[in-house]
Amino acid sequence: MGATSTREWQWSKLVGITHATDAPWTAISVSNRQKTSGVLYDTAHEDELRFRLDLAIATATGTRAELVAQIEGELAVLNTQTSAPAPASAPQVASLPPAAWYPDPTHRFDMRYWDGARWTEHVSRAGVEAADPL
Repeated sequence: MGATSTREWQWSKLVGITHATDAPWTAISVSNRQKTSGVLYDTAHEDELRFRLDLAIATATGTRAELVAQIEGELAVLNTQTSAPAPASAPQVASLPPAAWYPDPTHRFDMRYWDGARWTEHVSRAGVEAADPL
């Protein structure tokens, strides 16, 4: 509910959601509406609201295990990026995760290929590979 209108999205009509990268906004697409509408929220609650939306959708669509696997994959990537500080005499070298398939950081696909230095356009959804330029 908002000041000017109210929107309702039925789980059975859900096509997808997209969290904006530059604003606290989530677009929600449903099959019975031509225009995409969504939810705008404050930045203080952005991470929590996005997580709760993702969890609700995963629960409603029966993909909760996949969401857990995605989060665990993202944590694994983060853990490979953080390591114990080197001794003061050794030069500091940034370590990047090894080249491999990881959960797509854009959340548009299941997996995206990291080449060891950057995210590539190679993506995968349900085991089917495709190209999605960043």
